[in-house]
Amino acid sequence: MLVGGGYEDTIGLIQCDCDGQHHIEDVNKCAELLRKNPDKFILGVRDFSDKNIPFRSRFGNRCTSWVFKLFCGMDIKDTQTGLKGIPKLFIPTLIETPGERFEYASSVLIEMKKQGVEIVQFPIKTIYINGNETSHFNPIVDSIRIYSFILRYLMSSLSAFILDVVLYSFLIRVFKNAFPEYYIIISTYLSRAVLCTYVFVVNKKAVFHNKGKIFPVAVRFLSLCIVQATFSGFLIRFLVGFTGLGEVVCKIIIDTILFFASFQIQSRWVFKDK
Repeated sequence: MLVGGGYEDTIGLIQCDCDGQHHIEDVNKCAELLRKNPDKFILGVRDFSDKNIPFRSRFGNRCTSWVFKLFCGMDIKDTQTGLKGIPKLFIPTLIETPGERFEYASSVLIEMKKQGVEIVQFPIKTIYINGNETSHFNPIVDSIRIYSFILRYLMSSLSAFILDVVLYSFLIRVFKNAFPEYYIIISTYLSRAVLCTYVFVVNKKAVFHNKGKIFPVAVRFLSLCIVQATFSGFLIRFLVGFTGLGEVVCKIIIDTILFFASFQIQSRWVFKDK
């Protein structure tokens, strides 16, 4: 449904699922908000606190909203809504966005986040016909597809983390006697330096699908690596002295905590399409 006339003069379009679960008043409200906000992405969101909503739908949407908030910093009340107001200037981006079915809806939201597009949410009626029996949502298969972006980051981080720990353990043994005061810092910087290229290539191409020029993205990523390695090294050193735990154990604890901060910074700043 186009908003604002023919395609040349239109402001954008309204996406509305054809399963009878969207009230005409909400569709009109979505169009009205799009007219008032032609540069913003409009979402009609359902209220999942209603206990009359089928458990499968309520549980799935709440979990997805929680994951988006934790990993992407996005407070989206209904990530799988079928009612959207899409400005015309974003249509080419949506056409190029990869994914199918429920995964595509999540990919679109992440793409809007990467481009710094403001998302406007408004409440809509929650309508389920025959207990939502016609839904094609598979709790296991579709959840994996929806979280694929997060899973790709987890896998790239896990592989890098294992390599980092192995290399760090080796370097600790090499430098511990030679530099008793600074061996933790030295080992941290050297192990991170080796892994920087690997993590950069994997996250840029496979995780965040960043299309920006390599140099500015690389500078931002290198800045993050230096800051993160510095925090990691000094915090590990402090934790070793404070608790008496081994260097590798302390590294695992500290780097696990830094993992979440790193994801947010990479998503919001390093690999954000300008």
